[in-house]
Amino acid sequence: MESEVLQNVIGFYCKGVRDLSGSYNGNIKGNWMVFH
Repeated sequence: MESEVLQNVIGFYCKGVRDLSGSYNGNIKGNWMVFH
């Protein structure tokens, strides 16, 4: 049971990091296009 919860937490965390880095990179590219 504990390992299942741990896997869910890790999966959720990894998904959040992926979404965050994706939007972060998208914002950098968008800003780069605007300013250059």
